[in-house]
Amino acid sequence: MSSKSKKKNKQKAPTPKKEKIVYIDDGSTVVDMSATYNAKNSGKKEVKDAMGMPIGNTWKDKFNTYKQAVRQMIKPMFVMIGFICVIFAVIYLILTLAS
Repeated sequence: MSSKSKKKNKQKAPTPKKEKIVYIDDGSTVVDMSATYNAKNSGKKEVKDAMGMPIGNTWKDKFNTYKQAVRQMIKPMFVMIGFICVIFAVIYLILTLAS
């Protein structure tokens, strides 16, 4: 008799196939929003790539985008700071008068 053991043919349970995730990188970032509408540049024709993003964004375009974003955020920021100050003042008055 031979000393070699025989391997049993075990069948593995079929595993469901996973879908492959495809990531598309269009080269833009969250900060780069220079493709948004700008009334000053509405007459200019922009060259766009296959994804519809303008090609060759310059530092000036990115700075103008940053400036527009800050301009839109400054008023809500001051409203929230004022609201927080009013709440703080009310709580401060309640605590000082209660003691």
